[in-house]
Amino acid sequence: FIDTDSSSNLLRASSDRAQVELPAGWQAFPRLHPTADIAAAREGADLYLIVLAESKSEIGPGFSLENVSAFYRRQFTEGLQNAGHVQSDTPAIATYPAVQFRVDGALDGTTITALHTTVEAGQYYYQIIAWTKATQYGDFVAELQRAIGGFQPLNQGCPRWVGQRV
Repeated sequence: FIDTDSSSNLLRASSDRAQVELPAGWQAFPRLHPTADIAAAREGADLYLIVLAESKSEIGPGFSLENVSAFYRRQFTEGLQNAGHVQSDTPAIATYPAVQFRVDGALDGTTITALHTTVEAGQYYYQIIAWTKATQYGDFVAELQRAIGGFQPLNQGCPRWVGQRV
């Protein structure tokens, strides 16, 4: 499922489609999502992240990053109660175009806040979803953004930042 390099806290998808360098304390958490390319958590703090990759050929031609983001967000929010979302000012992730929304809602009776990020890289779209309890979001938003910022698509071969720290 995921290769872990414990010395750098780097998680790499066994599909070789993506990797994420995570902040200290995060670890692989495969049971979080059975089909995620990468699933990670800092369980003691209730911080979670998944990465899902989908090839553009599976989606079909003619869709923009914004269209795909809206589709993915709709799928994500269908599993939440009282869901709402607000677009964030998202810089490129690993130099690739990205769209990010803050999503609020309830999951299994717990109110959560998630950062839902869609990245377009090469022949893939990537969904990166990082979340925590809504009451903790203000305390951990910077750490969630660092985790998202550690994402690197690998569908282009060797990652652009080999030898550099994220």
